[in-house]
Amino acid sequence: MTPPTDTDGDGIPDVPCMSADIQWPKAELDTGTRVKIRWTLLPEDCGLTEERNIEVQATAHNSGADPKKQNSNKRRVGQNKTAITIPHNCDWDPDPTMGTNIDSSVAIQYDFSALGEALGDSKAGTAYYTEKVNHQVGVDADNCDVTDINPVVPLDRISHHKNSSCETDQTTRAAVCTSGPLVIGIGAEKDVYYSVFTKVQPRTELQFYTQPKWSVTGGSHMNIYIRCSEEGNLNVTLENGEISIDRYKYTSWEDFKVDYS
Repeated sequence: MTPPTDTDGDGIPDVPCMSADIQWPKAELDTGTRVKIRWTLLPEDCGLTEERNIEVQATAHNSGADPKKQNSNKRRVGQNKTAITIPHNCDWDPDPTMGTNIDSSVAIQYDFSALGEALGDSKAGTAYYTEKVNHQVGVDADNCDVTDINPVVPLDRISHHKNSSCETDQTTRAAVCTSGPLVIGIGAEKDVYYSVFTKVQPRTELQFYTQPKWSVTGGSHMNIYIRCSEEGNLNVTLENGEISIDRYKYTSWEDFKVDYS
């Protein structure tokens, strides 16, 4: 933003900004997409004081959208542009016979009254700072591409090397972990470990847990550590279909639960 011209040095621009001309998103833009709202401060070559150059936010609304209202990024008056998502509903379809909308376009009501209020414009709160735009229904709206599901194992309970990462398989709900390069010294090798924590309390709740399942590239086993205040820690090892608990061995997860539930 160009500093305002203040000839007499009184802190007030020679030509203060008092209004704005807003360039709203165009109708051909699809619902569900991220778009820009731009504005030009008026009158031409005007200047802003710090008092006027505050953060403002626009909104976009449609009663049938989900969510009904979207807020733009907060931007200062002098930044002249912001970004907003055009409201969308994943049930809408470009072909109105296939969805819940009655037309291939939907009306979105924009409101940028906050900009007018920041400028002290007498037109703030009037239709001057609002606009209704009939947008085309988005075919592949960004917020409909993937529906997040709850993972079998919450990812925040999995500890791993900083160069590894875990994500949720959207079909199976399994946690899928990938090992990155381990920098541990020249010629050195190191196994990759993943630790999963879950709290079972009281201990009888263990009977409701199914046997853990996993798969990796290469040979592997799983250790389960169960803390028991009376007996110390139990180390349960699952390898090659056999369950070992300290010095005891069980041939099935069900047999193990009978003794430790």
